[in-house]
Amino acid sequence: MRKYVRLLVSLVVAGVITFFLFTTAQGAGNDIEYRSVAVVKAQIKQNELVTSKNIEIKQAPLGMVPENTLDSIPQGKVALVDLYPGQYLLPQMLSNKKTTDVGPRHRIYPIPVDVRSVGQIKKGDLVDILWFPNQETGNGQPVNISNLTSKVVLSGVEIDNILTGDGHPIAERDDAKGLSGSRSEPGILEVLVTVDEALLLNKYANTGHLSTARYMPQSEPVAALSR
Repeated sequence: MRKYVRLLVSLVVAGVITFFLFTTAQGAGNDIEYRSVAVVKAQIKQNELVTSKNIEIKQAPLGMVPENTLDSIPQGKVALVDLYPGQYLLPQMLSNKKTTDVGPRHRIYPIPVDVRSVGQIKKGDLVDILWFPNQETGNGQPVNISNLTSKVVLSGVEIDNILTGDGHPIAERDDAKGLSGSRSEPGILEVLVTVDEALLLNKYANTGHLSTARYMPQSEPVAALSR
């Protein structure tokens, strides 16, 4: 008889403990604050429209997601980069319009230039990239200019941007249309290249300097030099 009494008491105690733990856990769960977050549910390619087909709204603990995570599905936005399932959707992942379709040329390579002598070129123009060797020998002595051999390194390369020396797009300047005169002004010409082309340009930049010449689309392109 005593065995049954002890068993009954044990069951009652176990039930009380289980109820207490459940109630405590439920109360703790109620203390967690949740928020709505936009989550990628299907892979989104770069430039693909973001919609309810590839984005869903979920509830997530407030402290477990980035503060700037979107809480709704944006309208009319495209993916700036490839997005993958499970990623929280952040503003910097989106764009209002498709980015430039550059195919395999998806690296931006900077070329130092004099913005007052590059000619009337603008974003989207095609240029040939020219290489001129250093005009000094290893001991600092000038090289006979007749021995210098310049080369066309790449042909038909697209300009992505033209920057002033302080890094601002030249198109934003009030005097951008009137850049002329003898006073030089250092700047940066950004061109779109492949990884291999960037390595090639870097190799030549280390042994001389690079310049550009506007490329005429109807002319015969010059093949890139052998690496």
